[in-house]
Amino acid sequence: MVEITETVLRDGHQSLIATRMRTRDMLPAAERLDS
Repeated sequence: MVEITETVLRDGHQSLIATRMRTRDMLPAAERLDS
């Protein structure tokens, strides 16, 4: 079995907006990733 870990919410925001993304900004995207 191959398992994949998505790292967009962990790493992507750090490079794009220099760690200024708040958790409440990520939650809507996280809900979509989980569906």
